[in-house]
Amino acid sequence: MKKFKISDVANLFGITRQTLLHYDKIGLFKPLIIDKETSYRYYTEDQFLDLAFIIGLKSADFSLKEILEYFESKNSIESFNYLQRKLDAIDEKIVNLKKAKKLINNKKEEIGLIMFDGIEKPLIEEVEEKRGIVTEILQPKDDFSVFSADAKLKNILKENDVNNSSRIFIEPSDNIIKGIYYHGDLLAAETNKGDTLIIEKGLYATMYHKENDIELSESCEKLKAYLTSIGYKIVEKKRSYYEVSL
Repeated sequence: MKKFKISDVANLFGITRQTLLHYDKIGLFKPLIIDKETSYRYYTEDQFLDLAFIIGLKSADFSLKEILEYFESKNSIESFNYLQRKLDAIDEKIVNLKKAKKLINNKKEEIGLIMFDGIEKPLIEEVEEKRGIVTEILQPKDDFSVFSADAKLKNILKENDVNNSSRIFIEPSDNIIKGIYYHGDLLAAETNKGDTLIIEKGLYATMYHKENDIELSESCEKLKAYLTSIGYKIVEKKRSYYEVSL
């Protein structure tokens, strides 16, 4: 029977000598032959399949404890059942990973929407209902009144322990048609701690912003041009929404 030294086996399988010594110490993979005169320890070729299986399980994120449990199985039925349980756990992990992948892809696409020179390209999309906290923009409608409304809104958010929230500026669409901007009545913050309906679920022409220093007139003109280019026009006197991700 051909025998192999620890260093030979380590080189053959691309692992360290210390790894094999550790496997020996914990009883996972021991040398089959011990020279009585020299106390040198040797592996045999018949052990290679077990070592390859151990290395394969390690690469599949099995812990040494889990691998030990498998090798400590008393018979073939126990081994089979153990491996089946591990397969079931892997299948469950795959399902969860697929869900996580979908979630990450959705978030990636969402972030991609706000990476177009500060203003994303216009699009028509299905928007989910949004609720939050709303504050009124008082007369006269100017920069100071918008700033005051924003300051008031920040205080309300602070009182409700809301640290980050998208601002939504609500402007009547007939103003948008006429090219009149910054005359909206309400400033809102999307948050689950607010119960005011800000946006109903539905189909919207949208543009997203990644900063709060974008000119509203610029984004509205781009949106109107986009709608015209695809054969749409604003006809209903509903509120329109200008969203800024702070």
